[in-house]
Amino acid sequence: MLFDNTLVNSMEPKVDLRVMLTEAQTDRLQQRLSALPFKVEYEEEQHGATLVVRIRCTSAQAKTVREILHDIGAAL
Repeated sequence: MLFDNTLVNSMEPKVDLRVMLTEAQTDRLQQRLSALPFKVEYEEEQHGATLVVRIRCTSAQAKTVREILHDIGAAL
């Protein structure tokens, strides 16, 4: 899934963030990511009762994404 609100300079370094979340947390995360003024790449894999979420963004955007993950209770 790609949340594409604006184009990102493809020359910027990319950061991969991986985190295990519950389904409720992924729902909140998707809502928050879709409201951002920039795009991130988002993938999830089911592992039992938890989901492993991979978010790819620029290094400059990673701080905002980490703050969202912290807000939803994700352990980084």
